Amino acid sequence: MNLRFSFLPILLLVAFAKLSFGQSLKKAYHIKEESGDVSVENEIIINSGELDFSPAYLQNGIVFPTARQLAGKRDKNINTTFFELYYSDLDPNHQPYKARPFSVALNSVLHEGPVCFSKDGNKIFFTRNNSEKGLQRADKEGVTRMKIYSAVRGVFDWENTQELPVNSDEYSVVHPSLNNETSRLYFSSNMPGGFGGYDLYYIDRDSSGWSNPVNLGKTINSKKNELFPFYHTSSRQLFYSSNGFEGKGGLDLYMISEVAFESGPVINIGAPFNSKADDLGIIINDKGTKGFFSSSRAEGLGKDDIYSFESASGIFGKTRPITIPMAISVFDKSTGYHLSGSAIRVFEKRGEGYYRDGQSLFEAVLLPNSEGENNLIFKASRKGLNNLGAPDRVTDDSGNALFNFLSQHDYSILVSKPGYETSEFPFSTLSFPSDTFLKIPLSPKMCQTFNGFVLSSLSNGPIPDALVKIKSNLTQTESLVLSDSRGRFSVCLSDGESFELTGYKDGFSPKSITLKSIAAQGPKKTDIFLSPSTPKITKGSVIILENVYYDFDKSNIRAGAAKELEELAQLMRIYPSMEILLTAHTDIQGSEDYNLELSIARARSAEAFLVARGINEERIKVAGRGESQPRNHCREGIKCSDAEHEYNRRTEVLITQLEEQVAIRYELNDPK
Repeated sequence: MNLRFSFLPILLLVAFAKLSFGQSLKKAYHIKEESGDVSVENEIIINSGELDFSPAYLQNGIVFPTARQLAGKRDKNINTTFFELYYSDLDPNHQPYKARPFSVALNSVLHEGPVCFSKDGNKIFFTRNNSEKGLQRADKEGVTRMKIYSAVRGVFDWENTQELPVNSDEYSVVHPSLNNETSRLYFSSNMPGGFGGYDLYYIDRDSSGWSNPVNLGKTINSKKNELFPFYHTSSRQLFYSSNGFEGKGGLDLYMISEVAFESGPVINIGAPFNSKADDLGIIINDKGTKGFFSSSRAEGLGKDDIYSFESASGIFGKTRPITIPMAISVFDKSTGYHLSGSAIRVFEKRGEGYYRDGQSLFEAVLLPNSEGENNLIFKASRKGLNNLGAPDRVTDDSGNALFNFLSQHDYSILVSKPGYETSEFPFSTLSFPSDTFLKIPLSPKMCQTFNGFVLSSLSNGPIPDALVKIKSNLTQTESLVLSDSRGRFSVCLSDGESFELTGYKDGFSPKSITLKSIAAQGPKKTDIFLSPSTPKITKGSVIILENVYYDFDKSNIRAGAAKELEELAQLMRIYPSMEILLTAHTDIQGSEDYNLELSIARARSAEAFLVARGINEERIKVAGRGESQPRNHCREGIKCSDAEHEYNRRTEVLITQLEEQVAIRYELNDPK
């Protein structure tokens, strides 16, 4: 068996079925398993007529190797161009958008193959041909081996590429998969001393570096080949492909629990995942209910295709996340007394936000920007308790409440009680907690409560979902609250200070009132009356998008980091006459010419983002201004903080055409 060059050594012996691009090839499978219904679909939007395989999750998208390029150097062993890495965003239904090249720095003239990422997305491990200074490097027998490399996010692209110490010029090391703590890396290798051709191994990392490789043993490895490991961290199950056990044919997908690595059993996950062809490269979301895998089955679009699957109960019921029961203990910070009747709401981190039962902890609002009367900017505001629904738990007489957290998740716990400051408490289960109690202190309110309504000055009727901005005249700090569905709001202002409260609502003029807090006087009623006005968003308005983060291949929008563009797409769907000019700006880091090209590429990337969400491209024009229009003092030769540089990196949206009457809210974000 010739295993010299391919990422898919077993697949060199497979006769791949080819189908015409003109055919309708979205093939769905359905089968009843022990775990319930499983549906599988060929994701033709990202597949090509060549090899597309082994995706990896990166935030809200997937990265996968592909040989779709028609031009370029070819691998004669598999008669394709060399693999490059492509990226695709996932929509809210876990379905991919059109794929695009992932990284200029990582995509080389050689093969780049299966990858994995750290939980925060800032470190990548990837397979590549053994090379030196960009050229293939063969061993003493003339064989070009494979190696695993790592890289980290830089300012513009992935950088600091390094070999892992487990690599060798005399054998191959391929197909990395991390646990969530980034402390253990699983991989496949044909290093000497294994049980067959390619075996599965792992290495551990601590403060001193990586350990020596550990073979996963004869329960998992066979006399043939084990490849494409994927460690599902939330259920602690290992998935991989093998042709060494009795299966359906070619490479089959298998799973085994981490606690059973030595004793077994290894489970063939069966149809519809496995077929008579090669099935490999599975990944599964944190909840264990959706994912992707690769297959060379005949009904595919190309030689190897990527398929999505959904299994509501998890694969054999074993991939649902492990739950961690925790007692949440709430107490008075000043006295230590346990606080009964405390309301607890638990929000799970997804992408850039926190959600509970599909509801976000924060709401995007549009406020006037200080840079111009007709300029607007998005601002995130935590919703009021009345807008967040009933609590998940309420503490008992001992100040305790039990909650089952999901393993391998990040949370924000919101705790409230009358007479106390509402507290947000971050909590993570990326590693198993050593304690069974979460102790959350609440501070007594040293402030005066003001309860009131936001009302219309014409009708005296309540205005729901109005924004109230609270600004301290002493410290100049600001906070935001939203009125509930009945127009009610409540704020607690620090004792002895003067505050300016400003009400905002679409279609109304902002109105400010000044209050002075005297805690000894107790709660006080105050209302804010808003007068109807002409809409704030008109032709000529500018919306400044600051929180659109670009990935480090110079222009791609970072997965899960374009919430404001999602808001803009929604706005343009609501108002079909709206036409815009997207103008991207960079900071001063890098050359002037480079930054100009980068800003144009970023504007086009933002345009593509909107078009992918159904906005007609004829409604969008783009421009790049590079570093020519900074918003602060940052110039060449002037030292600026990261926050000050970030303040200059933004995308501005000029409304060039608008016929409907529009209204929205937003706010300023100067680092000062």
